[in-house]
Amino acid sequence: MKTSPSDRSLSYCLVFCLLLLSLCACKKDDRQPDYPADTNEYLNSWVLDSMKVFYYWNTAIPKKPLLSMEPQTFFNNIKNSADRFSLLVNPSKPLTSNPTLSAALGIDMIGVEVSAQPQCLVTLVVPGAEADQAGIRRGDQVLSLNGTAITGQNISTLINGAIAQGSIRMTFKGRSGEVSYRSSYPADKPVYVAKTFERSGKMVAYLFFNTFREHAISGLQAAFSDFRAAQATELVLDMRYNAGGEVNIAALLTALIAPVKGSDIFAEYRGNSRIGNQRNTFDETLSATGTTVAQLIPYRLPLSRIYILTGAHTASSAELVANGLSPYLSTVRVGGQTLGKDMASFEVKDMRNPRVVTWVIHPLVYKLFNANGIGNYTAGLRPDIAVNELELLPLKPFGDPEDPLLSRALFDITGVSAKSSLRSVPKPTPAKVFYDSRNSTDENAGMVVIHR
Repeated sequence: MKTSPSDRSLSYCLVFCLLLLSLCACKKDDRQPDYPADTNEYLNSWVLDSMKVFYYWNTAIPKKPLLSMEPQTFFNNIKNSADRFSLLVNPSKPLTSNPTLSAALGIDMIGVEVSAQPQCLVTLVVPGAEADQAGIRRGDQVLSLNGTAITGQNISTLINGAIAQGSIRMTFKGRSGEVSYRSSYPADKPVYVAKTFERSGKMVAYLFFNTFREHAISGLQAAFSDFRAAQATELVLDMRYNAGGEVNIAALLTALIAPVKGSDIFAEYRGNSRIGNQRNTFDETLSATGTTVAQLIPYRLPLSRIYILTGAHTASSAELVANGLSPYLSTVRVGGQTLGKDMASFEVKDMRNPRVVTWVIHPLVYKLFNANGIGNYTAGLRPDIAVNELELLPLKPFGDPEDPLLSRALFDITGVSAKSSLRSVPKPTPAKVFYDSRNSTDENAGMVVIHR
């Protein structure tokens, strides 16, 4: 029997209400005493009851955890050992979440060892941020932060200090003077680069996509409109640093790329015995955006395959897209193994009276599978063609044909190597990473975010 989006929304609301009743019943059955609202016991009893209902590993939660513990300690104590990503956060207390360099100051950096010498390199600059306006570029080598020379031992301390104070001063190799700015900058633009290449008679589209957020829709539609106008027949989707986000944007991007129908299955969600399992179509998943697959068809390219650039920071909804495309379109993954966030989450807020309004739980709720039932990539999705972006330094801008990942994809598409790949000298050993600011972004992004 077919249901309308409004019918399905009502159905989901009813399911959620039943789960809330189950949560209340759970508390009553456990005969927990009433605790004062300003105590750890009051907060932790809500956390425990919520996790017993929604958490994927709800049956493995300790039977009688100590409710008087500090909230973060309590939460970590009841989490399953296989859970790397569930979060308990208090937005009014910044230290309960890991602040990130890219969110605070618009850049990301890595510490690498090159020929036994430590270096600090810029890996990402947020378009429009103060870092971008100051002329900082991917591949720049940073020599000092806030007046202190960077070493292998102090890089983490220096970057955390810059995040905490919300300002940064840097000196760069090959550049005189300091670059300094404070933390305020425009919201992250999900589409960093959208361009086309003409290679060996083929028109190749390239898209660097960095986050699955609602404000990505117009940027994605504009990019694919330009690709169609250029008559592109190949697509390279760069998600090497994409930490994920909203599931409806993941469905939208997949539907822009693959020849799917609205009634086709986008993803399967497998939860605990209380939550159950569900298989959602593209149109069901897209309903939150006010868009249907039929409205996205005019933006599509005539693709027979897609190349996806991946790495250790490809996570969550980016992995969902990489795995979810394969039932509908031939996919070639180029780069490194992905992070392995193969689960979905939703936000759980306190609904009691009085409420603990500032605390929010982001529990792992569902295991994710594609339309063919393929999932369980906790160790990450392996690349079809393994390439290390650090095999060629300095780092190239996103969309540069000599970037190792893009160069390898273009070679596979055209059979013609990029200029740098034709050099007769042997490739150097890739730099060894000992620090990566992007790791905090991976942790904060949590899981695939779905709406209840």
